[in-house]
Amino acid sequence: MKCPKCGYENEEGAAFCNMCYEVLNKAVKPDEPALAAGSALSPEPFKKAVLPGEPQKEADPETLKKIHEGWVAALVCAGFTLLAVIVASMVPSMASLIDAWALVDVALIFVLAFGIRARSRTAATLMFLYYLASKLYMFKVTGKFSGIFVTAVLAYYFFRAMVATFDYHKETAS
Repeated sequence: MKCPKCGYENEEGAAFCNMCYEVLNKAVKPDEPALAAGSALSPEPFKKAVLPGEPQKEADPETLKKIHEGWVAALVCAGFTLLAVIVASMVPSMASLIDAWALVDVALIFVLAFGIRARSRTAATLMFLYYLASKLYMFKVTGKFSGIFVTAVLAYYFFRAMVATFDYHKETAS
């Protein structure tokens, strides 16, 4: 059966064109239960389909703002860590404090920052937990909490971003 709209050759007796979803069998009335909107034979589900990974609903702007702030905080954290690594490697007395793992730390934070930007719940959770673990490790090594205010502010933004990524996926779920 040839489609009168696009010319595609369909199977005999098909109700709709497999290419453009034009109604082929005019004897079937659209108000019949089998052809109601949302049924398997209805063309509407195909026309309204959303690509994988694309949200079907809009997220709350406040949720998106928290995610944005979280990934910016992660970029700031990675940037300052990178700056500290560069400065420490240039000063001979501080060079012994920095090793190759510091660059791995910077790379990991950058990767997690972009994961947060992509609204990944996993990346946001890992960033929050990694940041807390790194600060606890530094406390264990040095015996003192240094930069407690900055630590608290960044932890706050990472926590908010983590919660917001979960909220985002709840809001955009179909």
